[in-house]
Amino acid sequence: MTDLTDLRNFGRDLDEDIPVPSPALRHRVISTFAEPPGPARPRRTRTRRAVIASGVAVAAGLATAPWWGGAPAIDAQAAQILDKAAVAARRQTPLAVRPSQFVFISELMMYAGINDHNGKPVARFYQGQLESWYSASGARKGLTRWQPRSAPLPGHPTGRWYTTPGGAPNAPAYLPGLPTTADAMLVYLYQHSTGSNPPDQQAFITAGDLIRDNYLRPAALAAVFLAVARIPGVSVVHGAVTVDGRRGVAVQRTFGGDSQQLIFDPATHAFIGEREVTTRPFAQLKAGAVLDSTAILRIAIVNEAGQQPGS
Repeated sequence: MTDLTDLRNFGRDLDEDIPVPSPALRHRVISTFAEPPGPARPRRTRTRRAVIASGVAVAAGLATAPWWGGAPAIDAQAAQILDKAAVAARRQTPLAVRPSQFVFISELMMYAGINDHNGKPVARFYQGQLESWYSASGARKGLTRWQPRSAPLPGHPTGRWYTTPGGAPNAPAYLPGLPTTADAMLVYLYQHSTGSNPPDQQAFITAGDLIRDNYLRPAALAAVFLAVARIPGVSVVHGAVTVDGRRGVAVQRTFGGDSQQLIFDPATHAFIGEREVTTRPFAQLKAGAVLDSTAILRIAIVNEAGQQPGS
C-alpha cells in the first residue's frame, strides 16, 4: 500500500468485476502496496469526483433514483448525531479560495499492511503524519510529504519527511459547486460513486472521500452529513476513538466484514476523524481491530505547494 487512499482506490477498482467485494481481497491488495521499512513514502492518489455545476442538476433526478423506494427506516439516533454535525459545520467560517491557490491538508494516519507469512496473512501497522498541497482548481502541480511517527499518535518522528511531487492537471480540491441541500447531496453521493459495492455502501464511502480529500464550504459539508443520515443502514458507534486518541461518537455502515465509520466530537459534534474496523477475525487480527484511521489536523488555503499556513 502506498497510502490509505491508494489502497482504497485500488481495491475498489478490483471490486468492479466482483458482485460482492471480499474484505480478504482488499487486504491482499494491501500486501501488494505495503510500505517497506525504507525511505520512500509514495504520493497519495486523489479520489475526488468531478463536481456538478450546481445542486439543481442532480436534484432533478431525485424522484427516479433507484435506491429511493422501499428503503429501511432511518436510524433515529444516527440521524440526530448527523443533524447536530450539520449544525456544527454551518458554524464554520468559510475560507476564501482562488483557483490559483492550494488546499493544504494535514492529517495523522494509521493503516494496516497485510503481508504473507508462510502462506498466512499477517498485519503490520504503519503510522505517521501526512501533509498534502492540492491545487484548488486542479491545474497546478501539488505536493505530498509523509513522516513516520511513533505510536500512539501524534507520537514522535521516527524518520525524516519524504516528499513526493504531484502531477497536473488533477481533480480540483475546492468544490464550490457541490449541493447545499440534503436532497441534492444525497443524489450526488449516489451518482458520483464508483465501484461495485452496494449503492448504499458506496454512497457512504463517497461521503468520507469528499470530507477527507477536499475543502468543502460549510453549507456543502452540512449537506453531506444530512445526506448520510438518509442512507439506509447507517447506525451509531459509541466510544469510537480517533487515530490520535480522541474519544468520540461515530456513525457507521457495515458491509462485507468491514465497518466504515465517521467520528464526531461528542460535545461539539464537529467531525474529527474516520476509521475502518474489521467485524470478523482476519490476518491474525480479532474482530474489532482498526484497519485504518485518519484524523484531520488542519485544512488551510495557501498560495504555493509546500507553503505552511501562516508563512
